[in-house]
This record gives sequence, C-alpha cells and structure tokens, in this order.
Amino acid sequence: MMRNLNWKEVQSGSFNRLLMLLFALAVPGIEGCGSGDGGGENITTQPLPTGFSLGLECDDVGVYPEDCVLDDRNNPYATVNIREFDPEDEDAENKFDLANEIPAGREYAISRFYFWATALARRGSGENQYYTANALHELWSAGVEETGFGSPNAQAQAKKAYRACLDYFFDDFTFIGPFPDPNDPDGDFVPFPIRSLVGTQLVPSPEWATLFPSVNPPLTELEASELAAKTELGEWGYFYVPPGPGDPPDNIPANIIRNNNLPIPPQLD
Repeated sequence: MMRNLNWKEVQSGSFNRLLMLLFALAVPGIEGCGSGDGGGENITTQPLPTGFSLGLECDDVGVYPEDCVLDDRNNPYATVNIREFDPEDEDAENKFDLANEIPAGREYAISRFYFWATALARRGSGENQYYTANALHELWSAGVEETGFGSPNAQAQAKKAYRACLDYFFDDFTFIGPFPDPNDPDGDFVPFPIRSLVGTQLVPSPEWATLFPSVNPPLTELEASELAAKTELGEWGYFYVPPGPGDPPDNIPANIIRNNNLPIPPQLD
C-alpha cells in the first residue's frame, strides 16, 4: 500500500509495506529559492542527479554531525531553502513537499540522498538522519537490483547513517499513518520511534537488498544475512528485538535496545 508523505509520515521498506514514499512528478528537476536562509528571491531549476554510484565528499558524508554535503558540487540542494516543521507556523514547512517532487524511479535514490543529507546538515534530527540512511540503503539496493553490483560507498554510508540514528537520536520519534479510525475519516497518525524503523531496515526484508549479504551454511541466504545484521548491531552495542504479530499500530514493532554492559554511545547535547 502506498502512503502520501507529509511531515507526520515516515518511510519503512519492510514495515508491512505500508510506508513507502510516493513521488509524483515526472519531470526530473527541482526549484530552489535563494540561499536557504529564507531570504532568496531568484528561482532556479536544474536537473537532478541519477545513477547507482556514490562519490564521497568526505568520509562521513550523510552522517551526523558532518555537514560536508553542503560543499559537494554534485549536490543540487546545497542552496535550496529546506524548511522544517514549525508548530507556530505549519504553512512554513516545505521539507516533505520538496521531497515529494523527486521522481519515484530508483535511479533517483542518489537525489533523495542529497536532499535528506542536506536537511540533516542544516538540522540534526532522528527524522533527517533516518531518511538519509534510508536513501543510502535504497541507492545500494537499486545498484544491486539494476546492475548486479551495488555501490560499496552507499552500502558503507548507509550502515554509518543507521548507526548514527541509534548513537545520536536513540529516543527520537516520528509519526506514521494515517491509519483507519472510525472517529476520523482521514485516519490517524501514531508516534513511532526511529530506532524501531532502523531495526526493520537493518534486518533483511524482501523489499530491498540487505546491507549485510552473507553466506553461512547450513543457513539460507536470508537467515545468514539476518544473523550478520544482528551480529553487527551487537558490535555497535545494541540488540534487535523482532516485531510481534499483527498490523500497525496494534502490533509490537521491531525494536532496538542498548547493551547495558557496553559504554553508552554519544548523545546529543
């Protein structure tokens, strides 16, 4: 099922396939206003990058707190005014509107990466970090599916970005939905922890290629990949707890818990 994306929604490639991004525009271009400080006047249009490889502006591009993506000459969003949700002025937010303008094709995963990495560089949040990781994961998966060889850079950065969600934004929430509500014909949104979405993406799903391809007889390829993912999570200092039965929001979601025997990772000030 496809869901329109707005400020309250979040994408999860394996969360019962309910929360995929819906991108509607067929023209591969963006419109940016000014330098990103809200005071620009000139409107410019430029084509979006496509492809299945990723060059690195710096070692930690797309990973909080690094902001080198703003210096990447291939980044079409470096001067675009991406505005976050403001509870005092809901009409000012344009982040998800701009994200929805990126065409849906998997070849545009790299454009989604640049968009969310730019949003993250300007405002560190679990939401922005998760979507950046998600775009990197999509870029890796698209390369595997389209060419047979995923981008090693995208694979490595996706792992770093997912880990940053846990290390820096462990308690952050976002909202998913809308889910049917007999008292609300438009449905309802529910808060959802970023760490749970990370858990559903790191442990392999049939929708996207796993970031942890593995062969470990007598396990199946899927079982071996799941074991590899859980092992790396353990090395990061976390445990994966699988989801319970049922459909969201009634089920117990996948979760990540900290290994209390290891040092607590750095947190936001």
